[in-house]
Amino acid sequence: MNNTDSETDSVFVMAAYDADSGELLKLMPSEQALPQNENVVNMTFDCGGLPEGFVFKLFMWDSMENMIPLDSAFEKTIVR
Repeated sequence: MNNTDSETDSVFVMAAYDADSGELLKLMPSEQALPQNENVVNMTFDCGGLPEGFVFKLFMWDSMENMIPLDSAFEKTIVR
């Protein structure tokens, strides 16, 4: 067990997909690293250039630089 988790920061990545084809449109890292021990966080992503509707999934970069999918409850469809 790693006891340093609460002392390290997490970088979150939003992956935007085309709602119809499922094609990956853009990977957007959060504009700031966030403490892992926070229960509620606000994240800002630059979504410029994306189409009217798209699906996104949130991922977290771990210490081995792998993308870890977060709970599917975070999946949303954005319509601007």
